[in-house]
Amino acid sequence: MTRKSGSNALLCGLFCCGLIGAATAQVFKWVDEKGVTHYGERPPQGQKAQPVEAKPLTTPAPGPASSPGKAQGSENWQEQNLEFQRRRIQRERQAERDQQAAKDKQRRCNVARDDLRRLESARRLYDLNDKGERVYLDDTGHKAALGRAHLRVDRSCS
Repeated sequence: MTRKSGSNALLCGLFCCGLIGAATAQVFKWVDEKGVTHYGERPPQGQKAQPVEAKPLTTPAPGPASSPGKAQGSENWQEQNLEFQRRRIQRERQAERDQQAAKDKQRRCNVARDDLRRLESARRLYDLNDKGERVYLDDTGHKAALGRAHLRVDRSCS
């Protein structure tokens, strides 16, 4: 072994020891004058601190007891997520249908109002007969056409 590789191994060993020491450092818990809880390696002077037992962070080893519950929880989560997505899509589709229905209703209302304005402003009204000839309406026919137009406005715009 060369001198350089020996010093590298020594540095690596010291570094690992430092990591182990840092991992096992004491942690303290204290409450300041405002009632806020703090954690740290050294409590401030004059503060009453309690040592906290540090537990290593480990993940449970997969075993026969933990696997079914985890798989069932995962499936349950996936089912809930799918159900949430389905409801969201249904709400979006319903909102689109409602919006389209409101636009259609507004369009029908506008057409009915335009027809009523034309009938009210016209001096003489006429219909076309079977031959395509104009047949002018008398006052009774004019009033009936206006009544029908008012009914269409009421139905379409209410």
